[in-house]
Amino acid sequence: MFPRPSAAVLVLLCAIPVASLHAQKGDEAILAAVTRYDSAWAKKDTAALGTLLAPGYRYFTSLGSVMERAGAVAFVSDTAYKLAGWERSQLAVHRTGSSAVVESRWFDRGRLGTQSFADNQRCSLTLVEAKRGWQVASEHCTQIDQAGTTAARPGDVTTLDSIMLAVYDVISGPAGEKRDWDRFRSLFAPGARLIPTGKRPDGSAVFLVWTVDQYIAAAGASLEKDGFFEKELGRHVDRYGDIVQVFSSYDSKRLPTDEKPFARGINSFQLRFDGTRWWVVSIFWEGETPANPIPPQFIGSATR
Repeated sequence: MFPRPSAAVLVLLCAIPVASLHAQKGDEAILAAVTRYDSAWAKKDTAALGTLLAPGYRYFTSLGSVMERAGAVAFVSDTAYKLAGWERSQLAVHRTGSSAVVESRWFDRGRLGTQSFADNQRCSLTLVEAKRGWQVASEHCTQIDQAGTTAARPGDVTTLDSIMLAVYDVISGPAGEKRDWDRFRSLFAPGARLIPTGKRPDGSAVFLVWTVDQYIAAAGASLEKDGFFEKELGRHVDRYGDIVQVFSSYDSKRLPTDEKPFARGINSFQLRFDGTRWWVVSIFWEGETPANPIPPQFIGSATR
């Protein structure tokens, strides 16, 4: 579903800690604490992070899980986690005595093991004033997703074949060609997810759960920079009523004329027909490896 990430180690490329902020006089120390907090995450500075996190710190993820203080420090120090770029903007401080809530917009991209990630989130940080200065007591972030908000081309969504073809077509193109990401968004149901799988450097399994816009942020630049053409090799369809599960085997090339693909695998599509049009609900994929080749029954003509 997207090119395999390179083995190159990512480094911090940009750091824009404060942009378009709204703050009252006297809130400078609060904003400075937020800037140091972001910098500590980006630079994997666990010592600095330890001084900035309140004893009862909690991080509430967009998927509903909770990370405690020790878990946050361990996550930052994990060598598999590398933040490549980030920006916190649209900051606004709301202070009540010795506590404050800072609202913001958060963008980042990076890598967790072999998998890329990207976030476009609305975040709320709660800070408390301690003897050593302002500390972060909690952060709660929610992903911003635009799937299902763009009108689709009728020809893309009237049949199962047409929406499958549209997914492969919209992500494919030569190096330097911008993809039509609004068309891509129009194929997916609100709340749709894309789920890549892979292996960490130690061989353990990992998967990520992306919104449509997270996929665009994580994979879009690579598709456009290097060239990417993905085609379907075979399809196995199971249908009950208006819900469908498709095992769609694929190969990926930089140019359509390349003799051999640089990747193959299976995209597992879940789709629904609402009586008028088809929607992609999720795509869950795994790349082929020598130890796990695509079974021959999933290559060739479609089966139902």
